[in-house]
Amino acid sequence: MTEATDPNPLDDPEVANRAFQQVMDLFILPEVERRQEIGDLPKPLVIQKVQLVFFPDDRKTMVRFNDEVDALVKVKLKEGISKEKGDPVYSHEIEGLKEIELTEDNDPDCAHVIIFHIGEKWLLHFDFRYNKDLRGFRKTPLSKVLYSSRSIIFQ
Repeated sequence: MTEATDPNPLDDPEVANRAFQQVMDLFILPEVERRQEIGDLPKPLVIQKVQLVFFPDDRKTMVRFNDEVDALVKVKLKEGISKEKGDPVYSHEIEGLKEIELTEDNDPDCAHVIIFHIGEKWLLHFDFRYNKDLRGFRKTPLSKVLYSSRSIIFQ
C-alpha cells in the first residue's frame, strides 16, 4: 500500500509525457487522420480540447475534439478573480482544476480521458470508473472554459 507521503508517479514529468504520448498515439492521432480523410475535421486541426469516452459495453471509444467535448468542470480561479454562475471562464483566469465529470445527460456512466490546453500547459485528466453516481455534483460546463479521479499537467 502506498503511503500518503509517497510521491505520486504521475507527478514525474517522464511518466506524464509517456501517458500523454500514448493517448495521442493510440486514440487521438488515428482519429484525426480518419476524420480528416472523410472531411469531418479541418486540415490543419488546432486542438484545444480532446475527450475520449470509453463505453461500458462493446461500443468503440468515442473521440471528441474542441467544441464537441461535453463535460462539467470545477475550476480554481486565480486570486482576485470571481465569477457568477453562467459567466464564461477564460483559460488565463484558471489556476487549476478541481474536478471533471461527464454530463448527466451525455455518457455519465462512461470512463473518460480529457486533454485540454490552459495557457502554456496541457492538462490530461482521466477517470476510468464506470457507472458513477453524479448526484449533487455542481460544475461549470467545459464549453464555458474559453481559449479559449486524476490530472497531469504538461509544460
